[in-house]
Amino acid sequence: MAPKTIIITGCSSGLGYHTAIYLAQQDYQVYASVRRNSDLNLFTHLPPQHQPRPFLLDLRWSQSRISKIISSLPTPPEVLINNAGYGFFGTLDTISVDHLQQQLEVNLYGTYKVIKAVLPSMRSRRAGLIINISSILGLFSLPGYGPYSISKFSIEALTQTLRHEETPFGIKTVSLNPGSFSTNFWKNSQLPRLNSKRTLSPHQQFNSNLKASFANSRRQHTRSHPLQVAKVINQLISTQNYPANVPIGLDAQLLYYLHRLLPRPLFFWIVKTIAHAPRPQQNA
Repeated sequence: MAPKTIIITGCSSGLGYHTAIYLAQQDYQVYASVRRNSDLNLFTHLPPQHQPRPFLLDLRWSQSRISKIISSLPTPPEVLINNAGYGFFGTLDTISVDHLQQQLEVNLYGTYKVIKAVLPSMRSRRAGLIINISSILGLFSLPGYGPYSISKFSIEALTQTLRHEETPFGIKTVSLNPGSFSTNFWKNSQLPRLNSKRTLSPHQQFNSNLKASFANSRRQHTRSHPLQVAKVINQLISTQNYPANVPIGLDAQLLYYLHRLLPRPLFFWIVKTIAHAPRPQQNA
């Protein structure tokens, strides 16, 4: 029996990189998308039989271009793992419409384009699995995390809609909700320029603190390892049980169940306290 064919987006680093390698080692045929020509050699250090096959893909490209690239792969995918994305953070009064559009262009519209590209072949086989890597912040938001959460809430809606519409065609859809992992995510995240006149805000001190906490996050090495996500994905591929949401990591699992079990006012008081939510500044 031929190995399952898997497409994973965003494999230059982090969750995508580790997941691509891990699944290839499980004898799947893995096509790993990267954005730069220099990343096409990322996997050459691995044994040939366990090398993911990289290909160029930018989620900002047009639907027709992305569909053409996906259809040109030697084997239609049986599994799609939508991993590519980035984070833009800051209180909403400092975020321009352009910033939000850029966040949605990659995290939401880019994901949607890749799904549109694989649906025809999955429907024709009446089988397929789509795994959208969302975030625990796709289930609730925190102060300062608005743009990223907006994009991930949208991924949750996209996943739920696909579950309703594509299950009759044999296509399963799952949303993964990871917490904080040891990747370059924070390094690649963006914040507005806080010294700009356009971003003067009553939350200026909070945004400065948020920027400092991001710098600290980039230096931390105590978060969960990305292989944890890869192993969960491998289990989903090999099982017949496809839950709507899968929280991954101790922090995500704790918040996920607190969110489900606690009264909303109590839950949001807890998360705002943890996040040091901004308070109105008192006039001198």
